[in-house]
Amino acid sequence: MTTYRLGSSTAVYTPGIIAWAISGCAFPHDRDQLIGVISTTFPSVPKEAVAQLLTKVVTYTVEDETVVFSVEDKPEALPRLTCRKCAAPNPLVYFAPVTFDSAGTCICFDCAQARNWLDADGNLRPGVEL
Repeated sequence: MTTYRLGSSTAVYTPGIIAWAISGCAFPHDRDQLIGVISTTFPSVPKEAVAQLLTKVVTYTVEDETVVFSVEDKPEALPRLTCRKCAAPNPLVYFAPVTFDSAGTCICFDCAQARNWLDADGNLRPGVEL
């Protein structure tokens, strides 16, 4: 479980902003916009955690002028991959993945194709080893 602490500043009283955003999230057509605003205001908090807070999936407390809430950690279904050649994040089609602790590297389809490693069907050419 991860706990987040959203502090106030002289310009922003965070408990008031969060209460306003929760109230606004009652209207489905405003929900994505409000989640985006709070996510931008507190960039260290994942958007999924902000969504849980604003839609009342989790509760929060106020300590002094700080909003405190916790969300369950969800293991990632697939590792986060980055192409070793072009640094593209999480390519849809990739070759030669190397992972460690839910992150890793690979070679994306576009980079393999640019290097002429693929045949017309998108498979590795004979003799190409990655």
